[in-house]
Amino acid sequence: MASWVADLPGIVAGLAEHWMLRVGQPFQPGGFCSWTAPATRLGGPGTADSDEFVLKVAFRFDTGEQRDEAAALRVWDGDGA
Repeated sequence: MASWVADLPGIVAGLAEHWMLRVGQPFQPGGFCSWTAPATRLGGPGTADSDEFVLKVAFRFDTGEQRDEAAALRVWDGDGA
């Protein structure tokens, strides 16, 4: 996990560039196995920034226990998650 933490700034920067996001400061207190921060999608030329998101970058465990998290978050739809 130490190498993942060391690589995290580059991972976040790459995702921000790929998805054209402006990423804010991470939520505090932070988690144990993921990094989350508010983000907005950058507008194209002549347009305003829009669409608010939370960018979550999660550590991948060898056990694969995180594989169902995205589906669970969709089901919960922000209610209690």
